[in-house]
Amino acid sequence: MNSLPEVSRAVSLQIDSALHPKRIFVFYRGTEKNELVLGHSSGEHKGDLRISSHSEFLRVAENESGAQPILFYKRHDVPDAEREWMESLGVQLVVPVNGTNQRLVGLLLLGEKKSEEAYTPLDKRMLKAVARQIGVVYENLILKAKVDHGIKVQRDVLSHLQDENRNLMRECETCGACFDSDVDLCPTDKTELALTLPVERTIDEKYQLERLLGRGGMGAVYEALDLRLQRKIAVKILVGSMFGDRTALSRFEREARASARMNHPNIVSVYDFGGIESKGAYPVMKLLSGFRYDRCSKSGENLIRKLCRLVPANIQKRQSFSSKRDHSSRSETGKIFLNPNNRRPHRTEKFRT
Repeated sequence: MNSLPEVSRAVSLQIDSALHPKRIFVFYRGTEKNELVLGHSSGEHKGDLRISSHSEFLRVAENESGAQPILFYKRHDVPDAEREWMESLGVQLVVPVNGTNQRLVGLLLLGEKKSEEAYTPLDKRMLKAVARQIGVVYENLILKAKVDHGIKVQRDVLSHLQDENRNLMRECETCGACFDSDVDLCPTDKTELALTLPVERTIDEKYQLERLLGRGGMGAVYEALDLRLQRKIAVKILVGSMFGDRTALSRFEREARASARMNHPNIVSVYDFGGIESKGAYPVMKLLSGFRYDRCSKSGENLIRKLCRLVPANIQKRQSFSSKRDHSSRSETGKIFLNPNNRRPHRTEKFRT
């Protein structure tokens, strides 16, 4: 099942086989508007039924976690027009569907049973459990849709740039090595190369991307060669859902400028910052070698254990230094880098990955 209507229909069929209600309506929150739209109906109503996001009925339902009879809503000042609309559909039982953050993402509306028996406490507990599972599936499908949309946008950009005969970077997804657009296979492991980012292999005719170091929600970090100074550097490229977002790019640039003003042995140096024609951005930083603190602090190696004992005091120094300059002093362990050559932990970057 890859869509909300498919899930709605499957849920309706299962409830029908278990409880035999005369009517079942499965509503879920639309992605473009906050109103609830009909996903599936087992009755005669096949039209475009919707529940407004401003509905008082929804406000009351959002504060409920279990199944309640329609009469319950009469006692909560729900406007007569809304309640009468529900009754015209033959609704007898209302089951809120909440997401993991307890936000209302849908409703199960059931008519009376064909046997005309009342819904039992066991029935209601079962419906509550079903609604909880629907909420999880709903959020997963919404997340998948967002990811698929992001991939489609990136492919469209890549296709557009390819048509302009750009030297787009191609990447080996096995070893992370970067190549020009006319190379098809990685010479090291014979893996077919992929277009992973809408950027050229050489950025601004200054920095040639050599190897992927890591990828996160906002960016990908590459080892690169500064063609002018012939030195190894690290380049981070803003990607993902933030790619092309002017607000995100502006924040990225502000953070780059703030980090560039910092000069401290426990903070990685920022050398440069620039924009990319395909609506991206990049900072250029010192290339570090060593270990990430969050990974190596769990290791049993003697060298690593010794290095980890040095971390707290050096982090405190870095935090004190940065806070005096009105700069973020957060120290997530994933952003702390241990360099065994100079025995000092580095805050790898302010930019989130």
